[in-house]
Amino acid sequence: MQNDCTLKILWVGRMLDWKRVDILVRAFNNSSQKLSMKLHLYGHGPEQNKLEKLSLGHPVFLHDPIPIDQVRKVMQSNDVYVLSSDGGEGWGAALNEAMNEGMIPVGTFEAGSSATMIEHGKNGFLYHSENVKELECILEQIWNLKKTGKDQEIRKNALQTIREIWSPENAAVKLLEDCRAWIKE
Repeated sequence: MQNDCTLKILWVGRMLDWKRVDILVRAFNNSSQKLSMKLHLYGHGPEQNKLEKLSLGHPVFLHDPIPIDQVRKVMQSNDVYVLSSDGGEGWGAALNEAMNEGMIPVGTFEAGSSATMIEHGKNGFLYHSENVKELECILEQIWNLKKTGKDQEIRKNALQTIREIWSPENAAVKLLEDCRAWIKE
């Protein structure tokens, strides 16, 4: 199962400055010079030209935006999902979807859902949104985990987090519990 040691990394969204995709591309460029990796970016936006220039000469593939119903299919063919946004991101629902597809989530401490959903090193990885070197080290760590097959534990834990804690059913139960508690007050 671990014959292909190419780490496939995915980012999906609007290419805006506060999404900090440039940090992801820089970290990826450094790591991909040492290890077999591919980065797929889906989206458009004001930062697109900058990202195209940063990507030159590296295995970075820029794609047009895709309909939401196709995002999950793309997620299934990649290993890692990166939520690279700074504090300008609200929740970042794509992270939930990626974890539900068994991807390894990597997110910033600053983005809404990342620090809430990711337990660093257990079900994903966290980094500071401006820190290229920190993200570079995480990508290399995940590559090594994939090479040895140990990435499956992180994937399993990410999926378990979604299914046991963050599923729509569990969220509805929690909301009802909160509403009942509020009514009693």
